[in-house]
Parts: sequence; structure tokens; C-alpha cells
Amino acid sequence: MSLLNGTDKITYAISGSYLNQEGIIKGTDYNRYTLRINSTSNVKKWLTVGENIGFSHSTYNIVPEQNEWTSVVIQALTIDPITPVHNEDGTASGAFNNIGNPVGAIERNHNELKNNQLLGTAYMEIAPVKWLVFRSNIGVEMNSSKIPFYACF
Repeated sequence: MSLLNGTDKITYAISGSYLNQEGIIKGTDYNRYTLRINSTSNVKKWLTVGENIGFSHSTYNIVPEQNEWTSVVIQALTIDPITPVHNEDGTASGAFNNIGNPVGAIERNHNELKNNQLLGTAYMEIAPVKWLVFRSNIGVEMNSSKIPFYACF
């Protein structure tokens, strides 16, 4: 969704988006919210300022895929087909012949990665004469991530 407006002195744009993607493995997904603000202002005939700021928040629900012991895809391909998926009490059965239970790994999965990102730039242009323009830019990038990891064998 976007909102754009302006006059001969000021222009601005505000936009936002949302993405929700379900993964192919049960319990995995990706969600992202974004917001962007951009504006330009002709303060004086010889002075223009502007900025572009973007923020995003992402959440990933992932399953372990680091190696052959925690990868649910490898476990699903290599588990013995006669190994029960669940114990008699309904809980996921454990490892058999050093191969983990992929269903158990998915059911016990609590790996949620959260990321916040802020990108911003601002500028100022000074044109003392028509054929000469001085431009100064400044920018910032900030990231914040939280990545808890729990693996069961």
C-alpha cells in the first residue's frame, strides 16, 4: 500500500507491505512487515533536503537443518521405515540407529528468528549558482536479530 503526494515545494511517499509465506515443512513460515518513508523539500531556491527511511520486521519459524543429526529432511530420507513415529503414550519416538525422528524434531521445534532492520539516508543540496551543486549525504543501517536455537536428538 502506498501514499504519494506533493506540491512544488514538498513531495513525499509512504509505503508499507506485509508478506506471509508458509513453509513446505510443517511449522515453518516467514512473515515480514515493511514501512518506507521518502520525502524531498525545496526549502529555498538554492537549498533542497530529503530523506529515505525504511524499516522491516521479519519473523522466521525454522526447523534444524545444520547437519545430518538435526536436519529433518535428512532424517526423513534415512529413517528406518519400520520405526514408529510416535510412542504408545503419543509422544514422538526418539532416535533409532543414530537417525533422529523427523516428526519428533518438527513437533519439538521452537526455533523462531526475529529480525529488525532500519535503513536511512538523508541529504542536503546547496546550489549557490545554477551550474554548481554541492551535495552532502549521510546514511545509517541498523540490524537487530534474536536467534534462539534448540535442537533435539
